This record gives sequence, C-alpha cells and structure tokens, in this order.
Amino acid sequence: MTPTLPTADNHLDYEISPERRLMLAVLNTAIMDAAGAYVSASRPSERDYARRRALCWLQDGGGDFRSVCELAGLNPQYVQTRALEFLESGRELPKINRMSPNSGKHRPRVRTDA
Repeated sequence: MTPTLPTADNHLDYEISPERRLMLAVLNTAIMDAAGAYVSASRPSERDYARRRALCWLQDGGGDFRSVCELAGLNPQYVQTRALEFLESGRELPKINRMSPNSGKHRPRVRTDA
C-alpha cells in the first residue's frame, strides 16, 4: 500500500505513488537549492555552484525539468512560474542541514544474513 498524505485542509487523505513522491522531492530540492536554503558542510563555492545550477535548471525549463514535473503530475509552466516568483520574492526559507555522505551518520544498514 502506498503512503497517504493529508490534503491542505487536513480532512482527506490521498494516495501518492513512490515515483510521484520522488519527483516532488526532486522539485522541492531544486527550489530549496536555488533559494540557498540548504547549508552543507562543504565549501561555500560548492554551495554557490549548486545554487546556480538549480536556478539555471528552473529558469531553463528544459526537457529534464518538464519530465520531472509531468511525472510529478504537475504542469511544468505553472511550476516554473511559481518557483521563479517565489525565488524572486526574496522570502526566506529555514536553513536545513544536509548530511554529508561521508559524515558517518545514519549509514545504511547492510544485511549479512542473506
């Protein structure tokens, strides 16, 4: 069974496929990256590079962007317009720390009893 998420009014639930959830996460990450909301332990130059790349991906609206939007069940033009409006508004997002893949925290468990 696929997980359910509450709707905006918190009264009804709807099912969302794992694939759609993934594509929504890709869009969310791109917008958060473009807004500079993620703070990483990496160098500032790497963060700036990731921010610029995400912004270019959103502004360009190329094939990959359109595919991700469509797989998420969203209109690419609408997503692009709203995302860029949000980014241009200058509204601040909360800072979120990304875990470094080499940080040693939350390593995936490897099963040895197979």
